[in-house]
Amino acid sequence: MSSLWFSNIVIQATLLGQHYNHLGERFRSGARVDVAAIIFMMIVLAAVAVIAWVCIHLFNARERVRCNHPGRLFNELCRAHEISLADRRLLKQLALRNQLDHPGMLFVQPGCFDIGESTGTCAISRRVEALKQKIFAAQS
Repeated sequence: MSSLWFSNIVIQATLLGQHYNHLGERFRSGARVDVAAIIFMMIVLAAVAVIAWVCIHLFNARERVRCNHPGRLFNELCRAHEISLADRRLLKQLALRNQLDHPGMLFVQPGCFDIGESTGTCAISRRVEALKQKIFAAQS
């Protein structure tokens, strides 16, 4: 039984050897090179490279616009700190009062929130103080 098993393996190995014997024929000298296939692959690779470059360029341009727009920055900061629309208006008034170029500067200048008691009502002073705590509490 073991000799039958061994001879079966030898026969299968021989058949496999004959089957795979012709695999390298395309690489032997005198083999025909398909120039059209090579040109097609080069065009496909160039197209993929151009598409990747365009996508990267558009993404970078979009990021530059997003970061260089003061109004969008202010809105993103307000959303991040969960500031209501009424409080956003108050922040814009506070920025005007402090003569800031952009209202987003309030998020890096805590001294702008010190309005004093004589400037406004007690309710506004409390709202400004609450906004100051909301914005700068995590930094303290």
